[in-house]
Amino acid sequence: MALAEDKGEAGRVLRDAGLDCIRALVRELGPDRRTAAIGLTGQMHGLVALDEHLEPLRPILSCVDFRNEKQNDEIYAKVGGKEGLLPYTNNKMVPSCTAGKILWMRENEPALFARTRVVVNPKDYVRTVLTGVPATDESDASGFGVYDVRNHRWNRELLDLIGLPEEVLPPVLHADQAVGTVLPEVAAELGLGPDTVVADREAHGEAEREADGKA
Repeated sequence: MALAEDKGEAGRVLRDAGLDCIRALVRELGPDRRTAAIGLTGQMHGLVALDEHLEPLRPILSCVDFRNEKQNDEIYAKVGGKEGLLPYTNNKMVPSCTAGKILWMRENEPALFARTRVVVNPKDYVRTVLTGVPATDESDASGFGVYDVRNHRWNRELLDLIGLPEEVLPPVLHADQAVGTVLPEVAAELGLGPDTVVADREAHGEAEREADGKA
């Protein structure tokens, strides 16, 4: 399948899967219960590159796609190895980290990268569909590999060093913050009220720890 065709299909599959899950949950709650808020969780370390209309530009790169190992090695070389990265992020750059995927896209798909407004993770894309607002949470931001978890920000010094523009990175919110409300047309599609709040929430690992009582 050609890239131009596949990128639209990949976005539709992710969108439809996410909305189908929400629709099923709303149906299970029944007409007598009102959904006040929605929170999303999902697999970390993916790449969904969105254009100015917040539509996917290319097929999604999943967490198990390690095509960016070369770019990760280059990041480590620029900062002085794994120990050299810690002062920037207090974190390590595992092969699945999203920042390496972004650099791979910039190097191998420059025309598409030039059209990229923002890069998000898969669950953040579903939230973007719900609200029209691209954003991420701190747990997923840490999975990019360029987020300073101690100071709660993208590390601009590191971004400048590796040549990654901050403008393609999403705003980072706390897990309990509201991103917005469900868009009216999406709310109607899902059987939700137009005032349904969509919270930021967290990556799957943090959600699992919460469920186990370990967070």
